[in-house]
Amino acid sequence: MTANLSWSPSKRPLLAVTALLVLSVAIKPAAAASTVVYDCDDGTKLNAVYDNDGETVTLKIDYGVPVVLKQAVSGSGIRYTGGGYELYGKADWANVVRPGQSELAYKEIGRINARPARPPVEPDSNEQRDANGNS
Repeated sequence: MTANLSWSPSKRPLLAVTALLVLSVAIKPAAAASTVVYDCDDGTKLNAVYDNDGETVTLKIDYGVPVVLKQAVSGSGIRYTGGGYELYGKADWANVVRPGQSELAYKEIGRINARPARPPVEPDSNEQRDANGNS
């Protein structure tokens, strides 16, 4: 017994839809990350790079080695754990627990969005704009 591998015209729309679905998943753009910069009373700085999907955060305290933590269950706010480290917080505060060291509390001082900026829109060649961008 041989299988009938020919596609009838009635099956072509189904094939096209399936191909489009597969392509839309395959060419999903890479997730952008955003960096939150924190400051501690002891003078240390913390850079937390959150991935766009919210599954991991990469911590870098001052000029130390980056540590990647995975998202964990939190009753409220954020919580990430891994390798003896824990990051948890809410609003513009974050606490970091480090293996064998005291816990540090950080206050957010800035954000850096890693998404590429949109290119400036060029005015039409016939349209003139002043220094403030007005027509």
